[in-house]
Amino acid sequence: MQSRVRSREYAELHLRVHEVAGVPVEPLSWKDIAMFASEARSRGSHAEKRLIGELIIYLRGLMTMQNLDSNWVYVVVLAQGKP
Repeated sequence: MQSRVRSREYAELHLRVHEVAGVPVEPLSWKDIAMFASEARSRGSHAEKRLIGELIIYLRGLMTMQNLDSNWVYVVVLAQGKP
């Protein structure tokens, strides 16, 4: 829950739009949306449950996705000799 609060505080600081046509805009994480989808999956027709299941799989992929280039390491050699 603590990380959810921090994420919400971060989003509220950086969110440029606080309402659209008089309707308040509330930041939600992918985790929040996946949780709502999981709760909704228990209701509805077989086709709706299947579609929500696919959405949950997609959202879980988003939640664990990371930029592979963000883990690069740059090495600078500080030697006077040649290898």
